[in-house]
Amino acid sequence: MGEAERADLERLEAYVSSLPPGRILDVACGTGYLTRLLRGEVVGLDQSREMLDVARRRLPSVELVCAVVPPLPFEDDAFELLFTSHFYRHVVSPEERRRFLSEAFRVAREVVVVEQTRRPGFPTRSGRSASFAMARGTVSSSVTSRRIVYRRSSTAS
Repeated sequence: MGEAERADLERLEAYVSSLPPGRILDVACGTGYLTRLLRGEVVGLDQSREMLDVARRRLPSVELVCAVVPPLPFEDDAFELLFTSHFYRHVVSPEERRRFLSEAFRVAREVVVVEQTRRPGFPTRSGRSASFAMARGTVSSSVTSRRIVYRRSSTAS
């Protein structure tokens, strides 16, 4: 990893660490690398049992759930925050994206999506993503030179 990539990752880690504590769902948590930075009552969800096995060793106090989404296997308003990093790009069709975001806002009051900025069909340098904007608008900011964050509250107009 080069110096620029390391600095980029450190800025992302600082952003994730700055999220408010609470009941948080990390969708597509993988091995728990960023999950470890979330504070409060954290639940990690991933479709890979192998990834969750690594996360379980890394984060023994975090509840981990194996599931394919959508749908999200939780009750309405179960979380204050839903966080996902580098997952949204794998939700290919506009209908699947709408369904995922609808589920995200069903289970959480606030949704934070971190995605790379330099991939075709995903957020541009201007920070716009039509597919995310379809779900109740968007608030976006660049966290690093390579990543953008979409953060949206379900109560915002």
